[in-house]
Amino acid sequence: MAYKKRLQSQNLVHLLQNRESGYTNVGQQPGRMPLLAYERLFYKCITPCLTIDSITIPPIYLRKFTPDGRKLLAFSQDQRSLLIYSYGGSSCAAVGELIRQADVGSGECFSSQDTTLKSRIFERLFPTKETLNLCQGDFGLYYLHREFSVFLEEGRYAMLAAMTVVRGALPVDDYVRYPDLFDKVDAFSYVFFLVDLKLGVVTDRLILPNDSIVIAHNHGISVFGSTVMMMSRLHQCVYVYWVNDGKFHQQETIGPRPRDFIEKATTDFDNLDATTVLPITHIKQRVLSFLYRKINDKSGNPTESQKSFYKNFE
Repeated sequence: MAYKKRLQSQNLVHLLQNRESGYTNVGQQPGRMPLLAYERLFYKCITPCLTIDSITIPPIYLRKFTPDGRKLLAFSQDQRSLLIYSYGGSSCAAVGELIRQADVGSGECFSSQDTTLKSRIFERLFPTKETLNLCQGDFGLYYLHREFSVFLEEGRYAMLAAMTVVRGALPVDDYVRYPDLFDKVDAFSYVFFLVDLKLGVVTDRLILPNDSIVIAHNHGISVFGSTVMMMSRLHQCVYVYWVNDGKFHQQETIGPRPRDFIEKATTDFDNLDATTVLPITHIKQRVLSFLYRKINDKSGNPTESQKSFYKNFE
């Protein structure tokens, strides 16, 4: 199953690796060489025959096409709005008329100073657009991250991320009480938007304040089907969400320290008992692991050292 999905991947790196390995003929067993050394689908055999240099585009950041190729996503210059362009195709009548009027000829590259073609071809290729003002109102201090966008539910929904700098993300007392718990990371506040590309509306928002997630190029976020996982560098845990019908549904948090572990930890250190739950820092975890490995007896019979360990630390 994973082999077939790999062959269907449109990732450029996967395509190059498949071509180099020779495993490009769907239906052949992974252990056998395919019938052809390299086989292309028909629509990938079409070579562009015309390149138009230096066309005029609006002051926006072009990001990516939707999986079906019908729409193009872009961000506004201030990185606060999402623009959704519909793709008319290079063979549409409006584009063909512009090319005929410019008298392009049979050359492969058109670099003439014809301002009409270069200034109007973009709007002919992408005739209509929708604008969604995402970072406004309560999210006026946020800006959209240009290097993050994920498609969900077969390309109907797009998940985008906005962030803003946070000053004093955690109280100073937390650093004093747990100095080895927090790495030197920059904290931000994040808002994740779910955008319905079919209806052109925002269906849900997920707010994660005071956190540190590497969202550039989707490094800290993984998607499997409708499951979204986000890795927090600040809290050293993974948030798991399930996306259904354009809504975020929280599933669980994986890791030793959830987001609110400090708030739930006791501050009355004078009255501790066996039922008190305190955060286990990295140093404490390593010390406990070292002690357990030293006293571990593989015979299966508990030793006195093991009994003392469980009595004091369990």
